[in-house]
Amino acid sequence: MKIALGLITPLLIGVFGAARAEANCARLPTAQTQPLVQGFLIRPESFLERFPGGGRELVGSVRTLVASDPDATLDPIIKALRVANAAQRRSIGLGLGAAARMCISAGDTGASRRIQEIVRRNNDSEVKAGFAASFYEASTPPPLSGAPAPAGTPSQRGSLLPPLASGSSPLRPSPLSDPFGPLR
Repeated sequence: MKIALGLITPLLIGVFGAARAEANCARLPTAQTQPLVQGFLIRPESFLERFPGGGRELVGSVRTLVASDPDATLDPIIKALRVANAAQRRSIGLGLGAAARMCISAGDTGASRRIQEIVRRNNDSEVKAGFAASFYEASTPPPLSGAPAPAGTPSQRGSLLPPLASGSSPLRPSPLSDPFGPLR
């Protein structure tokens, strides 16, 4: 019995260790993301102190942390919402939406569903608005979890085309937005 247990234990550790490594939706090497995740887990509130006004840097940090290891980072990020200001909460929502999209593109729909479910259960309008702005784009179908899509998304408009600006014609192309302009 001891011999069988001695052979099975390394096998189980290898199987569960491999499953944990697959949770990396960021498609970055674990050697690169693991120090970021470990640093965050030591003091989760530090990212709120570094980005008091929210913004792109906080969005990117949340996206990278959650997409790198959703199992370890989601709960501490959600707990940090209790002390975050409105701009930080919106940025966290944007980062969570971006991480959920990354998980879908990486083929990990389970991680994306977990992120969506946590945002859905959270009663913070700033987080939900940020998530919706990041996750639901005109070219994206509604979420896999069955959560309702925000107003103006393709499923509610009945068309995959973006809405027309007021005063524009469907026969004349509208000008493209500046990809380097401010986020809306």
